[in-house]
Amino acid sequence: MSRQPTNTLFHDKTLTTAIRAFTFPAGLSERQGKVLQWIDTLKSGTLDQVKETSLHGSFLADIFQAILGYRSVIQGSGQAWD
Repeated sequence: MSRQPTNTLFHDKTLTTAIRAFTFPAGLSERQGKVLQWIDTLKSGTLDQVKETSLHGSFLADIFQAILGYRSVIQGSGQAWD
């Protein structure tokens, strides 16, 4: 017996509209390559031999900036904050 959820988080029409308008970001294969480098480094055991604090800069730059697209205040985003 199939049971439908009584309280959905998003309305079906809203989800359908969002999915139809979705496009993958530019440079997706490059971003995936960065993730795969971190995965390979983790699997090889290299990360076990390095102090966590020495990886902070690389991790932040790769994951948050290169992959997720975050920009620092210095780099700017071209958008004004209100």
